[in-house]
Parts: sequence; structure tokens; C-alpha cells
Amino acid sequence: MRLPEELCKLTGLRLLDLSGTCESLVHIPPNIIPSLTQLEELYLSSKSIEWEVQGGSNASVNELKCLPRLTGLEIQIPNTNVLSKGLFSKNLEMYNINIGQPSDNDRFQRKWPQTSRKLELNIGNNCSCFEDVLHKTPSVKNVLSALDGGEGFPKLKQLWVHDSSCFRTVADCSESESYHPFPSLETLFLEKLNNLRRYIMVNLEQSFYAN
Repeated sequence: MRLPEELCKLTGLRLLDLSGTCESLVHIPPNIIPSLTQLEELYLSSKSIEWEVQGGSNASVNELKCLPRLTGLEIQIPNTNVLSKGLFSKNLEMYNINIGQPSDNDRFQRKWPQTSRKLELNIGNNCSCFEDVLHKTPSVKNVLSALDGGEGFPKLKQLWVHDSSCFRTVADCSESESYHPFPSLETLFLEKLNNLRRYIMVNLEQSFYAN
């Protein structure tokens, strides 16, 4: 399924929901997303969208940076090679972000809360755009901070990290005892992080699951 290019003419659009009936969506022509500058909510739950790097025949996830009013986002990005630093706006208030191949763990899927502000992360052994970040401190928090320009998703409520052997720790709080890496976090799932050596748990008010 291909998104019609005529959509770029709807420059006053504030909400675009392509979930549900558009699960088979594969192609989004370049420059449609940047033309929707008034967009406040964008829902792209299709796992089939073939996101590309800038300059390809399909849309780039970097086009999200052209949406200054965006506060709500649902997106799946299976290919981590198309990621870039500062990809997600600090203005996001509601989001459901899936990065990398999703987990097939049914037990965790059932426990995954149906709430806003959640993120699933799987970057495998490495990710080219985070190579310098992981070399300095191979932590989940540092990668999330790189994704949203330094904030690290402070309003994040649900975090699921799996199948990522590049991580050694969830967050490094050694520099400050008062440092809260995830001040709003309620649920943390850690699965198949084979090289994880330590994790810092701060202000987790509801639950923690590890496998």
C-alpha cells in the first residue's frame, strides 16, 4: 500500500491516523510528512513501512524533525540503521515508539500496559548512529538521550529493552546520587540483555520484570 502524494496538500492537518485500516502501508513518498507542518498527532503503527535514509525513494524518519507542533506519536521503526540523533521532539507528550524488531515474548506482551508514553527498544549488537554514544557509556539512558536531543524521555512511563547485547547498564548514576534517569517510569522490562552488568532502579513505583 502506498500513501497518496495528494496528502501533502492538507497543510492544515492537525491529526493523521494511519493505524488500523492502514496496517499494510509500505510506501510513504518523501516530503509528504514535512509538508504537514501543523500536525500535532501522528499515528503510524504499520510494521511494514520501509523507512529509508535521507534521499531515498521512500520517506525518511528524519522528516519527523520537520513537525514542530508534534506532541503525539505512534511509530514502528524496525530498521535501526535509519535512526539519527535528535530524531524525536522534546515536545512529545503522548507516544508509543517501537525501535528495532519487536519481541515475540507473549508473557511480556500480555503485561505491557496499554497507556501512553511507552517505548520498546531493540538495537541488537550495535547501531551505527549510536556508535560513539555506546563507546563512551553503553547504557540505555544514553541512547534514549541521543534520540531526543539530550532529554532522555523524562516523561517515559513504560520501557521495554530486549535483544540488545551492546548495553552494559540501564543508566549510569555514579556522578550524582540525586540523579533520576527515568523520573516518571512505572514499568521496566529487560529481556535478553546478555551483557548487562548492572542496572539502576530509581522511582519505579509499579513494577519491574526481567528475563
